[in-house]
Amino acid sequence: MKCLVTYDITDNKKRQKIIKELEKLGVRVQYSCFEIEGKKREIEKVLTKISQIIDKTDSVFVFELSKECQKQIVKLGKQAEFKTIL
Repeated sequence: MKCLVTYDITDNKKRQKIIKELEKLGVRVQYSCFEIEGKKREIEKVLTKISQIIDKTDSVFVFELSKECQKQIVKLGKQAEFKTIL
């Protein structure tokens, strides 16, 4: 299972805890965005820990990337291969 996780967390301590959890299963693809991959149970475990760290002022979005979606990803710029979906 592969997911894209993006977050907006203003508190530095909480943000560092979130980053530490996300790094267990993935890599940072943008400053506040991680691509994570693992078994469903592993991802749920990380997301449960994250939900215990954040509060009402924070936001975390998780997008599951289906196999079809993964084929349609376009990466441009630094260390990315250009791929067109047209």
